[in-house]
Amino acid sequence: MTSPDLNPQPSFMKIAEQTIYFSSSENMDAIPENSIDLIVTSPPYNRGKRYQSDSNQVYNDKKKEEEYLKFLNRVWKECLRVAKDEAIFFLNIGDSAADQGLSEKVVDTAIEAGWTRIQDIIWVKSIYGKGHFTPSGRNKRFNNVWEHIFLLVKNKKKYQLNPKAIGIPYADKSNIGRYGESDLRDPGNVWHIWYEETTGDTVKKGHEAPFPIGVPYQCIKAMPTCGSVLDPFL
Repeated sequence: MTSPDLNPQPSFMKIAEQTIYFSSSENMDAIPENSIDLIVTSPPYNRGKRYQSDSNQVYNDKKKEEEYLKFLNRVWKECLRVAKDEAIFFLNIGDSAADQGLSEKVVDTAIEAGWTRIQDIIWVKSIYGKGHFTPSGRNKRFNNVWEHIFLLVKNKKKYQLNPKAIGIPYADKSNIGRYGESDLRDPGNVWHIWYEETTGDTVKKGHEAPFPIGVPYQCIKAMPTCGSVLDPFL
């Protein structure tokens, strides 16, 4: 006979209006079907790096490629299940010097799960300094200063975006009257969102594939209406 767990792990935790579930991304039974408006995430990149959480748990980000892609496919199927018909999915992934095709392999797992690919957004992380980009080898290639943010949808006939909500001002103000009443235009599919410094961390803290808050903020703001937002790799 085993003694009961006197300090069981809670199944979820609420912080303000956020709910954090302590469960596998492959099985999100706690989230009802057709309940999510927006998904924004950056999955583990499977590059063999070590990451350490605040609780000192170490995560080794290295699976066999086939296992890694099957794992992501299962997560994207769960995301599709909980997403509303009009839901939008922003998937951030970057290529590495060793595997320039990683991003396409990852987005293909989402398409195989039932998502429809709409557009590729280029996220420019930095054009200067250290710790903002992936070094590509001395005198062999240029540093990789950008990543993909794939725009996918559950139903391409039902989703909507509001590009001017994240618009940028017209350089020539005469365009305001010519193209509309607003001083903002569609920002396009190249987003300049600077990354925070990470140089010197031999063991990164927290999330395996972090992005600056500006990335989800931009995605959320671009939604006409947005109630529930999911990150399966929080």
